[in-house]
Amino acid sequence: MELLLTSVYAPFAAALAGLLILGFIELLGLLLVGAGLSDLADLAVDVHALPDTSVINWLLVKELPLAVILMLAFGGFGITGMTLQVAMTEVQGTPAPFYLAGPLALLGAVFFVNRLGSLIAPLFKTTTTAVSEASLVGRIGTLLSPRAAKGYAGEIKVLDEHGNSHFLMAEPQQAGEEFKAGDEVQVMDQVGSLFLVQRVNKLS
Repeated sequence: MELLLTSVYAPFAAALAGLLILGFIELLGLLLVGAGLSDLADLAVDVHALPDTSVINWLLVKELPLAVILMLAFGGFGITGMTLQVAMTEVQGTPAPFYLAGPLALLGAVFFVNRLGSLIAPLFKTTTTAVSEASLVGRIGTLLSPRAAKGYAGEIKVLDEHGNSHFLMAEPQQAGEEFKAGDEVQVMDQVGSLFLVQRVNKLS
């Protein structure tokens, strides 16, 4: 226990403790009030309102609840840091200084959010299961993100035939096109989880 409180281990141990605390609060909230920390955090902070940048899109933060992002980041930071320190201790007899282990652990946190986030993101989609995603092709939507361009996906809101809202990541179908927040677009095609759109007034 004293080893975990030393400066080279404490930050990673604290991150793992934070992961356990967040997980416990999430479970407790679901059991007691039917709303976990993910729901409460998203009420306080709208991740969909974050700046639309390639880094944020790559990290999938717009597809995951804030609490889940934090748990993945804490887990990645703690596990990477502890694994590194144990390995360094085995190899050279002493753990690495924090100024070396810390940045590597941050890379581990980014990796966890991106890779594990991509695996569990479908569980948190805001779209409903009442209709298939393919049925949204042809629907009219509104761009919510500041911009969307080829290779730079933005979020659009689309209503299905039942009036349910679906939030999709989309980019222009044509190279060179760029859309801004508030533009009305029509969903033309789907490529994996990405939707290709065209400006509505160009279809008339």
